Amino acid sequence: MTRSLLLRAASPLLVLLVLTLGAAAALAEPSGPVPDTPSRQAVVEAMNRVTPAVQACSNGWVGRAQVRFVFEGSSGRALSAQVVTPDVPTTVARCVEAAAQNARVPRFGRENFSVSFPFRLP
Repeated sequence: MTRSLLLRAASPLLVLLVLTLGAAAALAEPSGPVPDTPSRQAVVEAMNRVTPAVQACSNGWVGRAQVRFVFEGSSGRALSAQVVTPDVPTTVARCVEAAAQNARVPRFGRENFSVSFPFRLP
């Protein structure tokens, strides 16, 4: 079934699902040679995607939470996300870590890649 035929015949929810899965596949498997590490732009885009969920963790706390990420090269998924700012309340930090753990970057050549990112919480 061609994509245009699929778009005409399928329900809007199915179309959204197919397009979303296609976008996820494009993110996970870039065309061309795989870079050694994710680009700065790729990291910023990944952080922007998880920022709303991270900010939802504030529970009234206002400040900056520095999160240290370790990404896996073969998949681009976050192996870990740890709040390293000492004054973030424990409950907020755990929530931020869980939300940030969903960050994904395009796959890359090295085994792992570490980066820290400051999230502002409202």
